[in-house]
Amino acid sequence: MKKATLKTATAMALVGAISAPALASGDSGFYVGTYMGAMSASNTDRLPAHQPSNPGINADDTKVKGNFRSLGLKAGYDFNSMFGAEMRHSRDNGKVENRDQGLAVDHQTALYGKIKFNVSDSIELYGLAGVNNIRLKQVGFELNDNKKTINSFSYGVGAQYNFTDSLGANVEVMKLSNHKHFDAHSVNLGLNYKF
Repeated sequence: MKKATLKTATAMALVGAISAPALASGDSGFYVGTYMGAMSASNTDRLPAHQPSNPGINADDTKVKGNFRSLGLKAGYDFNSMFGAEMRHSRDNGKVENRDQGLAVDHQTALYGKIKFNVSDSIELYGLAGVNNIRLKQVGFELNDNKKTINSFSYGVGAQYNFTDSLGANVEVMKLSNHKHFDAHSVNLGLNYKF
């Protein structure tokens, strides 16, 4: 089921990126940006079969979850006033440990399709949907032990205030991963510069 969702999201992002230039208008153009985020992530895995269970520890006690900081760059292209595509890469800091389990997030790379709605000349709302590749190390769990990457469908919503035709500031809420063994979401603040 997850593989089908991932394939569908990838296909939608690629079809949008290939076909949308035909819809190009005067609002089209490249942009670059930077963002910083506060990310919350956790696992939903089981302890290894060989690890003895402790009757005094419940499932919540063995879950590793924590908060991480992200600093990223993005580059995108607006095909017109409604549709665009965007690629992102971020470095993430933070490591948490709980008993014999640990979680560290290193970096993320994502490709999104974008749909926008202009509220006014200065304010726009937008939605993102695509695929996110998260590099992490999670140890002490049955299925995720030493797993290096997780690919997942990712989506979010945001709002941008444009100071000029070129410079804008945005805030977003993102679901970075809905993988069955890894959950992550973030709140981001960013700046975009459009050429």
